[in-house]
Amino acid sequence: MRRLFAIFLIVLMAPLAGQAGTAEERPVLQLVGNVWPPYVSDKLPGYGVAVELVVTALKRAGYEVSGSFQPWSRALEGGRLGVYDVIVAAWRTPDRERDLHFSRPYLTSRILFVKRSGAPIEFHTLDDLRGLVIGVVQDYAYGGGLDQAEGLVKVPARTAVQNLLKLRQGQIDLSLGDEWALMYQVAEHMPHAASEFEFLPHALAERGIHIAVSRANSMHDRIVADFDAAIAAMKADGSYEKIIEKHERLLPRLGD
Repeated sequence: MRRLFAIFLIVLMAPLAGQAGTAEERPVLQLVGNVWPPYVSDKLPGYGVAVELVVTALKRAGYEVSGSFQPWSRALEGGRLGVYDVIVAAWRTPDRERDLHFSRPYLTSRILFVKRSGAPIEFHTLDDLRGLVIGVVQDYAYGGGLDQAEGLVKVPARTAVQNLLKLRQGQIDLSLGDEWALMYQVAEHMPHAASEFEFLPHALAERGIHIAVSRANSMHDRIVADFDAAIAAMKADGSYEKIIEKHERLLPRLGD
């Protein structure tokens, strides 16, 4: 799988070679990503929206890159130790900041509840959900106060797909997760059932998705600054939105 990621990076960088500028002044960065479709995946064009955005931005900033897919625990530990220079998609936490330098968020992860289409459920505060059965994924930190909330019936499962199946069968009232990740799971595992699900519009939480650069890399300040500037330039010239739209077209609209 490491080889697949490396080949992809070479192919993606090729059209941008003329923008490298002072590449000789910058080292080859070792990137790592954990599989988290549609953000990071070996099954998707560009290896996921996060990978394509990150590699494009770093190349525009003049960096050569190589990379691999790893389980999250290995990617995080490798980033902390400097085995990897850049984790391509990470949530920012105070604990992680000791060893990792985070960019500005380049994407936003919206944590949404999903219900069966037409179910008379509304969500404004967690009190609105008392008495409902909520499917959650084990060890997933949702934020928004859900983990600390009392009086909610939370039934754990190992995967988001299991919760979607339970929801479809009426075994639970709600599930939740990252908006794009849930849309991808529906497309991958139950593509004809998109009309059976509906997102509740109010987000439980919103989290920025960042690159996390190892502080063991002496150039971490410069790498983050260069990346942030490149993302801003991509937004200004429209190339950022083109990448977003390309990946968004692959996802189903729930409730349609």
